[in-house]
Amino acid sequence: MSWMRAILPGGAEEKPSWRCCTIWAADKPTITVFNKADLIKDQYELRSLVAETPNSVYLSARTAEGIPQLIERVVTTMEGLLVSVTSTFRTTAATWWRSV
Repeated sequence: MSWMRAILPGGAEEKPSWRCCTIWAADKPTITVFNKADLIKDQYELRSLVAETPNSVYLSARTAEGIPQLIERVVTTMEGLLVSVTSTFRTTAATWWRSV
């Protein structure tokens, strides 16, 4: 099981208020989103935090700052999960015509 946690402005950590259900996602890609970027006074510190945290972005839901970066991160992460699939079907013209 995993716990929800939040990093508040200034680096304080908010204690978990509820427990997540088990979703068997420990081996799945995770995107870390630092919200409330509009409340951070030291933008350099915020950008450093994002640079040090793998697969992360910052955003402000209030001002929409960072939303395009989040969308790009989601797309890139999902593209990394795609696999190539090749299949071959053998059929004759008569079989194809009858099945259409």
